[in-house]
Amino acid sequence: MAKLTEFLQSFEYRKLGWCEDKGQVRDTGPYINGVGYQGTHPPVHMVYSPEAMDWLLDGRKADAIPDGTLIIKEQWYSVEVNGKVRSMMPAIAYKNFSRDELDALFQANRKGGSAGWATMIKDSKGSADGWFWAEIYSGLKPNDPNGFSLLTDNFGSPCARCHSSAKVESTFIDTANIAGFPGTPETYEIQDGWRTQDFPTPADDAYTQTPDYMDYPLAFSPWFPGTHQLKDRKANADWLQQYSAIAEVDLASVKVFPGAALDHVPHPPQDHYFVTADQCVGCHGGLNGFGDPMFVQNKTPGDMGTGISPSGDWRFTPMGLAGRDPIFYAQLETEVAMVRADGYSEKEVQAFKQGAVETCMSCHGGPGVRQAQLDNVTFNEDFIYLSDAEQENFEYGALARDGINCTLCHHIADQGDEADFFKDYTTGRLAMSPPDKIYGPFKDKTLQPKPMEHGIAFTPTYGSHVADSPVASRLCGHCHTINLPVIDNPKIANTKPSAAFPIGFNDANYPFPIHDEQATYTEWLNSDFQTVFGEASASAQSCQDCHMSKEFDGDPISTIIASIQDESYPEVPFLIPDLNLKTRSKYGRHLFVGLNVPLLQMFNQFYDVLGVNKQNYMTGLSTPINNTIAMMLRQADKMTVTLDVNAQAQGNTIVAEVTLTNRTGHRFPSGVAFRRAWIEVLLLDGQGKTLWGSGQTNDVGMIVDGNHDPLPSELLENNTWQPH
Repeated sequence: MAKLTEFLQSFEYRKLGWCEDKGQVRDTGPYINGVGYQGTHPPVHMVYSPEAMDWLLDGRKADAIPDGTLIIKEQWYSVEVNGKVRSMMPAIAYKNFSRDELDALFQANRKGGSAGWATMIKDSKGSADGWFWAEIYSGLKPNDPNGFSLLTDNFGSPCARCHSSAKVESTFIDTANIAGFPGTPETYEIQDGWRTQDFPTPADDAYTQTPDYMDYPLAFSPWFPGTHQLKDRKANADWLQQYSAIAEVDLASVKVFPGAALDHVPHPPQDHYFVTADQCVGCHGGLNGFGDPMFVQNKTPGDMGTGISPSGDWRFTPMGLAGRDPIFYAQLETEVAMVRADGYSEKEVQAFKQGAVETCMSCHGGPGVRQAQLDNVTFNEDFIYLSDAEQENFEYGALARDGINCTLCHHIADQGDEADFFKDYTTGRLAMSPPDKIYGPFKDKTLQPKPMEHGIAFTPTYGSHVADSPVASRLCGHCHTINLPVIDNPKIANTKPSAAFPIGFNDANYPFPIHDEQATYTEWLNSDFQTVFGEASASAQSCQDCHMSKEFDGDPISTIIASIQDESYPEVPFLIPDLNLKTRSKYGRHLFVGLNVPLLQMFNQFYDVLGVNKQNYMTGLSTPINNTIAMMLRQADKMTVTLDVNAQAQGNTIVAEVTLTNRTGHRFPSGVAFRRAWIEVLLLDGQGKTLWGSGQTNDVGMIVDGNHDPLPSELLENNTWQPH
């Protein structure tokens, strides 16, 4: 990157006599009064290496651009008009600039970059689309090594969401734009309001805030890396007093996860099952500048709205955070520590740990574990902390940190009948599609597979098991039907732990008894809510009916399902014919939420330790965690349990009959055993003062008695805690 940056900033390519655009600046879209510039890029001037020109003149053949081809896009983001610096002005604003004056814009070295380069370098071995993408500005810092900002130069860039719509080779370049060739460049309507409209210029400090971008301007925040540093925070004093066995920890001593921007695994040229979610976010992240699909206005007056894109919703769900879940990692450490405490040798403990890591992370870090298995690599927990893409096994750690991601779920094939499912496909074991197939719920003729095939080499394919079908809940059952060995059974205390689980769970010779650690899918299958057996009841609901809501604020959702360059964008040559995405109904939001608010509060408070930027880098929205928490609270309020109370006075005694009706379709609470629910009962006087209470909690969440002292159930014996 240093060499490329030097090559561009010195304008070395100008000295080589390469072909370039006619004129000095051309538009990439219209300028509409009251709306502003609507280009797919800012105004540009393109320069083409000889290899690009040879390909262009040879008929634009597919897969024919040679490696090393360079296409340079000079871009102008702001310009001084009538004494004021204005952003995103049309090409006519640059009409009276000389070549030297335009070059000076690039060399001005403003903090945000008043102009810059976007480049495409062909390297067919780097990714499925075959291009290395880079955005370079005079003042832009290199990619943040801590991974808290968007990677501005890499393979598998969000740029592909538009460029994959080209007929071939991810480029729309055309001789009509190039000096010395016949034809006229594309022109667009430019209304005259640009001459007087006063655009605000972001304050200088907007480009230097670190590390969480929470207050960055919407249009700029995703693209300007900062230097990430841990913020100093003190533990809650009441918490430390209540849980006195837990010592305060210096934040600087905490082992941190690599930032989520480093969870970057593009699709290689050959068959490959799993990529990180950042390969999907470009098209399924919700922002395109031409109507902002997958973005809805809240009913609350003055609220800017909510992103409902698959990526935006998924990011801060427990599935999106599964590979970084601190509760999960603490529990995993505890299991290993308990085996060690049971007296096993260190060799046996390590064998158990390896089996536990592969088993438990086959869900929590499923893409990484599964891709490692496919590549005959033994997955190791240390992979999680690898941050350098050049390190061996980096991709498995990056995929695992990505959690239960897009390609893990959308690669799941139909699993046959229930007997086959329970025999072969629980505890994180999946029936996999072919590597080039991605299953989805749409099958009509308006499905547009080519952009996805061009960009990440997956073909979107209708899967009846993914759609609104009786067996759709099985997708969730893979990781919500968990069978684990019980290794502390006294009868087998001297048996060596096995590193082979979950394989062999149904083997009669397996040395350990098996326990249903989680049975949410089984609970649903045995409830009135199930849809698999017989005629569905009036209360039947699939997992997706509750956890992939098809409404927003009570209204049905209709949206396009991707944000790609189609015929609704400004016209370009060599677009895939008849590419026009349709609005869909029955769109299911990728929320996947239960009631795990404490997990999200951990990520909200310790995002820097856990490695996830709190802002959505595709839309600039700064509150996605809060949006997800709000959905969890709505789930709790509307979709879990109804409570009816019939209270009567009998002398000096009040007798209350409480009826709870479970609306979840599975146990409440379900899942891991440490979840719990309780009822808070308050007796109030006429002024609303509490006279008596049961089920109340203190400031740190412990259930207390009438004297506001923690119940014995809240404190483990001798104030000891799980070892980890």
